[in-house]
Amino acid sequence: SAECQNSSNYPSRVRIGDNVIFIGTINLDETTKDISDRLLDRSFVISLTKQDFTVFENEQVDEVRKTFSIEEYKCRDAVTYLEWKDNKSKNKVLLEEDLVFFDEVHAAIKQIDAQKGVSFRALRNIRNYLANIPSRKVDSVVEIMIPKRESIDVLFKQSILIKLKGSENQLAQLLGHIDQNTKTYVAGTLVRILDKYKTISDFTVSRDDIKRKVEEMSIYGFTR
Repeated sequence: SAECQNSSNYPSRVRIGDNVIFIGTINLDETTKDISDRLLDRSFVISLTKQDFTVFENEQVDEVRKTFSIEEYKCRDAVTYLEWKDNKSKNKVLLEEDLVFFDEVHAAIKQIDAQKGVSFRALRNIRNYLANIPSRKVDSVVEIMIPKRESIDVLFKQSILIKLKGSENQLAQLLGHIDQNTKTYVAGTLVRILDKYKTISDFTVSRDDIKRKVEEMSIYGFTR
């Protein structure tokens, strides 16, 4: 059996502070199991897309030229991090219109599956994410690095749409379907809600993901 030579010098357990963020990767295909809704409520799933090779090459060149100090991005301790995060999260980033939008989405999803919807935990994560998007000064003007309209779109896809998986019979009313005669996409309840709230976001990323799910259902009878 293994023997720890320095066990007297170090504790058997190490407390992990809230300033430690875990990032992992997973394949989402037929070789893996679905991620549970419980886990999805506690995390963001980012689907990576392939960049053009020209863009990638230019970024590699730019990265070599960059010089920066790690100290700029370090947080001294968990207390400092939590104080910063708390202050940022108190900003009112979700307006009443945003909340009404998520209420309508929740009601629409509940109609097809009483166990799903927009959870309080997911909405809190979305709020905290929006509150903590970095900003920068451009010509003395403070700009949010990712505009709220774009962020809401991506967060909606990562937090809400990712939970919508199942058969065509279950999801066609919510997501829409492909008309077999014209081979065109017919919008469901969810897209009609996105249309209603264009003032919040164009939901370009989310619309593409919904259509992808509908195409999968049309071909396989199921989407994940």
